[in-house]
Amino acid sequence: MDILTFFTPAEMAGLDTTADVVIVIDVLRGATTMTAAFNAGASKIIPVYDIDKAFKINQKIGIDKSLVCGSHNGKNIDGFDLGSSPSEYTAGKVEGKILVYY
Repeated sequence: MDILTFFTPAEMAGLDTTADVVIVIDVLRGATTMTAAFNAGASKIIPVYDIDKAFKINQKIGIDKSLVCGSHNGKNIDGFDLGSSPSEYTAGKVEGKILVYY
C-alpha cells in the first residue's frame, strides 16, 4: 500500500487520483482556523459545501450577524469577508458573529 502525504493543494497538481480510495484530511488549516474563530468569540460556524450556498445562508441570517469565510485551492474567494488563515479571525472581526464557512 502506498500512502502519499501533501501539505498544500498545489502539491497535488497532476496527481493521478484514480485510486480506489482517496482520503483528504484538512486538519491543519481548517480545524486551526475554526479553533481560532471560536477562541476569538465567534458564536457559531456553519460549514457549507458550495460557494453560492454560503452567500444564500449569509443573506438569510443577515449580513450584520454573519460573515462568509473560507478559501478555494488556497486562494481567497471574491466577496468573502475572511479567507482561511487563522490570523484573520480576531475578536474585532468575528466576536458574536455566525460564520458561514466554505
